[in-house]
Amino acid sequence: MDERWYVVACDIPDTRRREALAAWLEGWGEQVQRSVFELELRPAEFARMLAGIRTRIDPAADQVRVYHLGARGYRSIEVPAGPPARPRPRWFIVGGEPLVMQGLAWHSAGAAARHGAASNTTGRERSQ
Repeated sequence: MDERWYVVACDIPDTRRREALAAWLEGWGEQVQRSVFELELRPAEFARMLAGIRTRIDPAADQVRVYHLGARGYRSIEVPAGPPARPRPRWFIVGGEPLVMQGLAWHSAGAAARHGAASNTTGRERSQ
């Protein structure tokens, strides 16, 4: 697997931009604190996620830092209090049918296979 772990830390003074960025990042990983996100992404996903950050911030007013933790990064995260860092689920079974992620949309494994995607496609759990 070529997934890598990242931590994104944000300081966005404008509420609208902060909420837009948080919603964007929650689609890619887990919000572990108000302005801190843990993400496990492939290189192409990382590039799309970073491009999305750049469209949602004001570089003159906002601060965003991305820390690259590597392929086994969650194992290097110390959590003295709170839920432990952990790999994200790669697929879900809902109503007896496995779901896989293609882009940012969930599809049934059967539909994904019919459209040329492998049934073991990995995905990102989306916070609701």
